[in-house]
Amino acid sequence: MPDLKVLIGGRNFNISCNPGEENAAQESANLLNHEAELLHAQLGRLPEDKMLLLSGLLLGDKIRALKHEQSALEEALSDTQSKVNELKSKSDSDKTKFVNGLTEKANKVSMTVPEEKVLGDLQDISDLLDKLIKNILNLKTEEEKISKLVLDDPQESFL
Repeated sequence: MPDLKVLIGGRNFNISCNPGEENAAQESANLLNHEAELLHAQLGRLPEDKMLLLSGLLLGDKIRALKHEQSALEEALSDTQSKVNELKSKSDSDKTKFVNGLTEKANKVSMTVPEEKVLGDLQDISDLLDKLIKNILNLKTEEEKISKLVLDDPQESFL
């Protein structure tokens, strides 16, 4: 087992860890040291046991707050994912309506239909296309929001 010498609250400690965990142990010791230094700046020199206890409690409070924040973010992500699924479903439905409408319009148009009627039908098709494109763009925007939310929230372990 590798032995490490860590500095916490101005005091040196020797600790052991499993092979390959040296960096994680050092990082955890640095977090504890940071809290101990904050306590030292606020309260002055404390007995070792009290300094370690208060530093650990402060870290525990930060972990608790992070877990609460994580739960809120997971809930927001779930809500956003539901909205994306709704939009996607609506978009798929609009695509089907468009294809069916286009087929119906094509069946109605014949060589004897006046030009005004054909132009009206083409305008209807254009309106359906505009609506479909708008839904697709909204869907992409919601997906980008979800991707950003997930990528901007990397989780790191304290231990």
